[in-house]
Amino acid sequence: MNEKSNNPFASMASLNPERGFTLVSTIVALMMMTMLLFWISQVMGAFFKQPRQNDMEVRQFFHFIEQESMNAISITIDESSLQWHYHNGDIVSMDQYQTNIRRQVNNAGHEIMLQNVESFLLSLSNNRNSITITIITESKETYEKTIYDVYPI
Repeated sequence: MNEKSNNPFASMASLNPERGFTLVSTIVALMMMTMLLFWISQVMGAFFKQPRQNDMEVRQFFHFIEQESMNAISITIDESSLQWHYHNGDIVSMDQYQTNIRRQVNNAGHEIMLQNVESFLLSLSNNRNSITITIITESKETYEKTIYDVYPI
């Protein structure tokens, strides 16, 4: 019987009541794990969100150019500037300004249409009925759009 009393697993008297997890320590550990998982998901989301966001912004920009082209009576381009001429005499231009593509009406104002752009290139087709727009972002992504059936230039 003496052997059982020396064995810590043989009787309840030998257990230390201060060892183990309490309810409070379990709740604190769960809160810390939840905050850590939330933080990791935010960091990972930031890495994977940027390319999709760039795609959406550039697509919206191309759509805006198509709308401007449909409403204009004539279009003029050079290597880095696109201009639409309207019935009321307004001239709307779009060109690269630093790392942004801006829109101006009658050379006034400064509306930012697209940000983080490294280069904005325009080219006219040989038969002069389509414009190809190439955008290279600062993250080296290349986007290209051809707009067909533009008004005579």
